[in-house]
Amino acid sequence: MKTAAKVFLIIGKISAICLIVLGVLFAVVSGLSESFFEFIEVEADADIDAELAATIVSIVYLSMAITFVVVGILGTIFSSKALRQMKTKKPSVGICVCCLIFVNVLAGIFLLCSSEDDYGEPKTVEDTGFTIEQ
Repeated sequence: MKTAAKVFLIIGKISAICLIVLGVLFAVVSGLSESFFEFIEVEADADIDAELAATIVSIVYLSMAITFVVVGILGTIFSSKALRQMKTKKPSVGICVCCLIFVNVLAGIFLLCSSEDDYGEPKTVEDTGFTIEQ
């Protein structure tokens, strides 16, 4: 389960970075929406003002951008912490739950279900009690 959790954590970390990039793109589009609406000709009897429409679109895109960036940053932080803790011990339950929410559902489930025996120093043949006959 440790290997599967690592794979999904890495996939989640990559998707979190992509989410940050997407958030930045939404922020850029949010800034450009007002200049885009300046070029649209609105009829004199139109109910919606172009400036109001530009403001609404800008607010929607900016709120989506902020959400994407925050979730992406949290996903990157928690996946990095989990990967760092997995080298020596099982990640704490709090980190596992945060990975479940912000990184990847499968990675979080694998981390929560894995046993403590999967982590730590690699086991040798002598630790298992088996003997190798030649």
